[in-house]
Amino acid sequence: MLDPCKVTPFRIDFAKKASSGLVLDCASGTGAFQEFLGNNVISLDLSFSQLQTTANKNRVCGDATSFPFKDNSFDNLWACGLIHYVNKPFKDYYEEWRRVTKANGKIFIVTPNKNSPFNCLHRFFNKKAYNDKKNIVNWYTVSDFKQYGHVYGEIQFLPFLKNLAARFPIIGHMLIIEICVQK
Repeated sequence: MLDPCKVTPFRIDFAKKASSGLVLDCASGTGAFQEFLGNNVISLDLSFSQLQTTANKNRVCGDATSFPFKDNSFDNLWACGLIHYVNKPFKDYYEEWRRVTKANGKIFIVTPNKNSPFNCLHRFFNKKAYNDKKNIVNWYTVSDFKQYGHVYGEIQFLPFLKNLAARFPIIGHMLIIEICVQK
């Protein structure tokens, strides 16, 4: 089964791109990507128990659509495995994330691709597809994010197709969105 929070080489590359300056690890959970996000990271999660398991001592328990931070507080924001689990529209996240991210900073998002061709293949072979998971409440496609920034695709279980999926994200089972914040 696919895991939107799994640490993969492709996601590590993007986490490293987010590692300059002060970084907000939004919905950090146990902090799986923190070693790649640099030395100046604030971990934010709604779950206090999850935050207690992270090695990062700079942690805040809070909601990803209503931050307790001032405008332009962060150089970059990382959100891996979050937006598909919460029943709020992406624009609610985007406006808040944009508010706390400095001009020319970046927002990186990792989420499953609703239209992944691999979901069809899984069903064809009577395997559970990722979009059969019951706790997913919002599904996103490449077209949902094109207006915000660059969208890349990832095929987690076929890493040799990394370049093809990055160039043609519609074939990826996961989407990685890179948004350059303009103010």
